Amino acid sequence: MLGAGLPGTSAMAQSLRIALASEPTAVDPHYHDLTPNNALAQHLFDSLVLQDEKQALKPGLATSWENDGKNRWTFKLRQGVTFSNGQPFGAQDVVFTFCRTLKNETKVSGSFADITGNFAKVETPDAGTLVIETKEPEPLLPTLLSGLPILSASIVQHGAISYDIEKNCGVTGAWPAVNNFNDGSMAIGTGPYKLKSYVRGSAIELERNPSYWGPAEPWASVRFVPVTNAGPRLAGLLAGDYDVIENPAARDLSRIKSDKRFGSVITPSTRVIYFQLDVARDESPFVKAPSLMRLTIAS
Repeated sequence: MLGAGLPGTSAMAQSLRIALASEPTAVDPHYHDLTPNNALAQHLFDSLVLQDEKQALKPGLATSWENDGKNRWTFKLRQGVTFSNGQPFGAQDVVFTFCRTLKNETKVSGSFADITGNFAKVETPDAGTLVIETKEPEPLLPTLLSGLPILSASIVQHGAISYDIEKNCGVTGAWPAVNNFNDGSMAIGTGPYKLKSYVRGSAIELERNPSYWGPAEPWASVRFVPVTNAGPRLAGLLAGDYDVIENPAARDLSRIKSDKRFGSVITPSTRVIYFQLDVARDESPFVKAPSLMRLTIAS
């Protein structure tokens, strides 16, 4: 991950302008489990568990968690948190979120269903406690939940929320659709910013959330502009159109570093890309000795 921008921007202006290399496909935090989408979601929504810059776990909407047995986890929820629409955060919002990944009319939450699909039972002894019983042991559950943004149950009509998929989890109205988030009507989170506007292919505008439970962000507003070509991103930075650009081209780094107006940040990636041989099918050529021998010789 590469980034470049003007140092000390927070002292210069209350608005931050960022040129994105890749545009989020939607504001809906459950729509696609993609890096641009997740980056936007982190400004608007919180998860139960957070990760710091070194990927160490730290409290988010849950202040503590404990593995009570190989299949049982108890999470204590943060008190005094409100969503951007003023509704209080509680255990029912987490249960509703879990349900939405499985009971989703938009049929796009497969990336998160692999987490919640392992839940056998979710109980809420009180508004500040969440107990999850998994079908199979999941020692990395807090890490997995750090990537799942929590929604407010107040965005739908509902009765008593419960983790009962067959009974629609207590939801009596329509489940949220992607466009409900893109138009801002259901983009209700507990994150440091609120959605002001989203125009696909043009810009995403955020404004500071005054009810955020954490430290206030230094910028009152943030404007994201998709600029998919590295050349125009750099040109916009040099011209003063953007305060920060994402992923400058490697060929431009020396120019950026030599210009005292700018600073740059390089963050090591945790992404691993590898080839995996298909050996699960009997008809796969990779299960036959001659093919494996040819691969060994070629390597």
